[in-house]
Amino acid sequence: MTLRSSGTAHEAFTALGVPAVDRQHRVIAERWRLLARAGAEGDGARVRTNLWFLRAYFAEHFATEEAIMAEAGYPGLPRHARLHADLLVRLEALQVAHTAGTDPWGRGEFACLLDWVRTHIDEQDALMGRFLQAQQRIAASRGAGTG
Repeated sequence: MTLRSSGTAHEAFTALGVPAVDRQHRVIAERWRLLARAGAEGDGARVRTNLWFLRAYFAEHFATEEAIMAEAGYPGLPRHARLHADLLVRLEALQVAHTAGTDPWGRGEFACLLDWVRTHIDEQDALMGRFLQAQQRIAASRGAGTG
């Protein structure tokens, strides 16, 4: 699959090496694909189902990420959490627009959010993933030296 800002096709998001987060990213990519298809077909009921699912799932996903970051002492957690909160507000705005009968595809909001998600995963989540992997290597080297 390829992920394009048009929202018509998707590629898998970059794997971070954090299994719980990578699994959730795969669910997000699949649901985003379903949302894009529903929007392209003008199927309002499926748009609503997938948009509401994604809003709730992003909240769950962000809670998972933030708990992992907090446990690891990730120094970028405050900024990362603010970015998460921003996306949830934007998704809620899409829900409101959809409920009001406004077409977010026609105004480009869907494409902007898809770009936001891709950039967030490729940049911010990648930083978190590298930090967590470094923490694991440090812990493993400490454990290896105590034998």
